Amino acid sequence: MTSMGKWAFILLLLATASATQASIISFNDWDTFSSKLGSVTTIDFEENERGRWRSYRDQAHFADVVFQGSGDLYTVDPDYYRRFYDWDSGDVLSDQRAEGRITAYLPQSIYAIGVDLMTFRPFASDVRVILSSGDIFDIATAKPHHRTFAGFISDEAISSISFESLSGRFLNIDNFAYSAQIPEPRTYLLFGSAILVLVFFRRRWKQFGGEDYSDK
Repeated sequence: MTSMGKWAFILLLLATASATQASIISFNDWDTFSSKLGSVTTIDFEENERGRWRSYRDQAHFADVVFQGSGDLYTVDPDYYRRFYDWDSGDVLSDQRAEGRITAYLPQSIYAIGVDLMTFRPFASDVRVILSSGDIFDIATAKPHHRTFAGFISDEAISSISFESLSGRFLNIDNFAYSAQIPEPRTYLLFGSAILVLVFFRRRWKQFGGEDYSDK
């Protein structure tokens, strides 16, 4: 293998290695998150009459997503107890255990997730978000009546996402949105790497004068 060929091979290996690592982009507002996507499915948990709640024990099914709580999972109407459940969001999905943990198990081929987060006891405590990829994000939530949005787009499919209240009791989520749209960062990276290799070859060829090495 020539020196030029070795360099080209190394560049291709580096490009391939970079492309195999999952890339996750986080968002803190819905408009920016949704602008990156096409079709989005949203679960808003609206199912209770005014001032009512419904218990699911530790597992609830909405659309094609399974939500797992730490033991006491509820949908709650804000009029049931406005101090804890009125976030200008309608019904919320709430975990009532002290550890405040909700995990969502997703259907296949989901690449984007967005959700409104709300914590109390104490209010505005941090929430740890853990993706199936192993990536962890700690998010500071807002005070009552102000929801905190958290969105994530990955170039690898997300099979589950967990929300855990770090410093308080109880955790509410709402407007759980997800999309099967496949993002393009990896495709662009590979394409860009190929262009770099071609440019490298062209420059090396010019460097050596594009000489004709055929028999004279």
